Amino acid sequence: MQPSFSLINEAMTNVEHIISPARLGRFSGTVDGDRNKALRLYVWNSRLCEEFYLPLQIAEISVRNNIHYTLTRRYTNQWYSNSAIVDQLTAKYKSELQKKVEERKRAKGKAFTVDHVVAGMTFGFWVNLLTSRYENLLWQQGMKRSFHCISDEMSRETVYKKVNQLRVFRNKVAHHYAIFDRRPSAEYQNIQDIVSWSCHDTLLFMKQVSNPSKIINMRPNI
Repeated sequence: MQPSFSLINEAMTNVEHIISPARLGRFSGTVDGDRNKALRLYVWNSRLCEEFYLPLQIAEISVRNNIHYTLTRRYTNQWYSNSAIVDQLTAKYKSELQKKVEERKRAKGKAFTVDHVVAGMTFGFWVNLLTSRYENLLWQQGMKRSFHCISDEMSRETVYKKVNQLRVFRNKVAHHYAIFDRRPSAEYQNIQDIVSWSCHDTLLFMKQVSNPSKIINMRPNI
């Protein structure tokens, strides 16, 4: 349980002004408008987001790297300039890819590699490659060839839904949204599922160095 704290009215008013009444209002609505209780929830939520940072990072990187390996097998490690796949991208992501390649080439010069492209693309780009649009281009042999530990029965559509759920949750954490009442335990399980598709050792490592479940159970006594 998180230790309780309270601020005097003047200090609370100043803190509320900096954080903003609108942001704290998201928390005060669950505690009948009590500003101190709302601030306790806000601090707890922030610590919960912090604890999710590493698991989210590992899950996101595992997804994008596996998709990158899939692209490389099919279109070589210069897939980012292969028209067979690039021309099939939506206009939004084709433009994003071309801009990122040009930007990274200018910045890195002769040191430029495909790794600079992989690291630079938004997570939305990788999630998009899991949609039905690319079923025949990338996923006609199923998901196990790309995610080696995944169940044989796992469909591309299920993978897409779970990875897109990860993307939505990731964005909430990145933008400091309230997640404490948005099924954080279920989101953590989804993260573990996704990491487990690639490597059980990595999953074990992730669970050893970060523990969102512990923070979830530290809800303040309000």
